[in-house]
Amino acid sequence: MEIEELINLKKGTPLLDVVGVVNPEKYIGKSIYSLGDGLYFYLTKFNAGIFEADSDASFLSGIFCASDDSAIKRVVAMNTEEDRGVLLIPPSAFLPDGAEPEYGEILAGLKKMNPKVCQESASYRIATDGNFVHRTIETEKYTFYFRGASDDNHEAPYAILHKY
Repeated sequence: MEIEELINLKKGTPLLDVVGVVNPEKYIGKSIYSLGDGLYFYLTKFNAGIFEADSDASFLSGIFCASDDSAIKRVVAMNTEEDRGVLLIPPSAFLPDGAEPEYGEILAGLKKMNPKVCQESASYRIATDGNFVHRTIETEKYTFYFRGASDDNHEAPYAILHKY
């Protein structure tokens, strides 16, 4: 499938319907399924509109674009130590129209889309060692992840989540 087709899938689509055969080796943790080439499905055990978990199935919740497996592990497991720091060159389909892959341009592009919510935040491993994990820009459709703790309008994201 092309990136545009993957982005336009519907929330709650069974993983099996998209990949045909689910390969257990492509799971990263319980909620990430690697498609290769820096693309990853974000999964849930809950089907859209149904509040009972299906332990035998995984359903699409979103699609990530990330620089590599170590970056996606930083996002979902807060594993900063193993993040290799690889630069992400995201496909334009993951960016707001006309925006360069930089913090300031992404933020401005998202605001032009008039989202219901547009928040900037930072995550830390409070329960363990207090280490900084990442800064994010989040709307109801996207979350952009940045490695730097300091404000830098030119910083590129290391991962992007497009929510279904």
